[in-house]
Amino acid sequence: MTYAGAALTIEVPSGWQLIRDDISPTTRQSLYMHVADSGDQPSEWKFSQPVDAQGVLLLLDNAATFDPVDASSGMTGSKDATNAPALTTSDDGDLILVFFATDFGFTGPGPTIPDTMIGIVNQDTDTHAYWILGSYQTQRGDIPEADCPTPQLYNVAAAQVAIRRR
Repeated sequence: MTYAGAALTIEVPSGWQLIRDDISPTTRQSLYMHVADSGDQPSEWKFSQPVDAQGVLLLLDNAATFDPVDASSGMTGSKDATNAPALTTSDDGDLILVFFATDFGFTGPGPTIPDTMIGIVNQDTDTHAYWILGSYQTQRGDIPEADCPTPQLYNVAAAQVAIRRR
């Protein structure tokens, strides 16, 4: 997550692949993936200018190592438009991850978590907020939009990513 708008350039470490990059006027949610192996070395992320940023490293066991992303969807907007768009999966049993981010301006309310999902990350700071939710689907097909019904005050980014099982 970066909070400086679209002009920022992100230099990612070798081996990381962009899943999606959703940019609002002030909130940017850049989702990357990397299949880890025992030879991985520490790496550094670089930005083209000083910026407020936060990140989450989410380690997944039992994810496919070849072509792990089945599908993704995303949006940006302002205020109350915090819905990660629907998507359609092609594999059974995908892990569905939902990402919500906002430049809330102060510690704000997190999303209301649906009964069918679990909270994985709840990162509220004094100026920004970021949440990751997760669930498993039983069979391939349509995944409805994920709604964050808690009103937000500023710009938001939201995404869904379906991860294939190994």
